[in-house]
This record gives sequence, structure tokens and C-alpha cells, in this order.
Amino acid sequence: MRKATSTNTRNAKQLTADCPILSTFHLLGGRWKIALIWNMAQQVNRFSLLLNQLPGLSQKMLAQQLKELEQDGFIGKTIFAEMPPRTEYHLTELGQSLMPLLVQVYDWGLANNLPQRVRSRYEARP
Repeated sequence: MRKATSTNTRNAKQLTADCPILSTFHLLGGRWKIALIWNMAQQVNRFSLLLNQLPGLSQKMLAQQLKELEQDGFIGKTIFAEMPPRTEYHLTELGQSLMPLLVQVYDWGLANNLPQRVRSRYEARP
């Protein structure tokens, strides 16, 4: 973990504070957040459903990513008072407002054959 006083940390804070694009990427960065938002747009989701939809995602990482997305206002959760307890996650208005952009990025990625480019890059590694 970086020290809060390091030059890199100070530079990152300054850049993200002043640039809407970098601020957005900072909040949505990481391996799982976009995939979680994309999956939640399809339906209201429970923890176990999200875990099953994203192979390779650990329970700990899922919990962390959901917490951050909730803190940043992209998702909300509803806790049902029943036994066993049930929690469902959903996109907030902010999260829903991101979907047209994600659809455009999805279409752009397909049009430019990016999934194949990424697969080729991984296949080329020893």
C-alpha cells in the first residue's frame, strides 16, 4: 500500500480531483466494479448470484467491491428482515446513469475486436 505522503499519491489525488474522466476511472477502477455494475443492470442481485456470475471473484473481493460501489453511490442494498437474512443489491440512479456509456463502450469494444486482442495478448505470454 502506498504511503499517503508519497509523491505518487499526491499526484494521483491532484489529477483525479481536477479531471472528471480520471475521477470516474478512479471510482470505477479495478478488475470487478464494471463487471458488477453490468451484471446488476440485468437484474437485482444477491451476493451469491454475483459470485456465481463472475468466476475467479473471491467472496472477500466481492464484499470489498460492493462496499466501495455502495459508498460511492453506484449501488444500493436492501436487507430483508427474514430468516435466513437476505440482501439484494441494485443500481442507484447514479449507477443506472452509467449504463448508456457502458453500452457504448461494449459496442465500441466489439466493433474494434478488443476481446480478441486481449485474448491474443494473454496467449502470447509464456
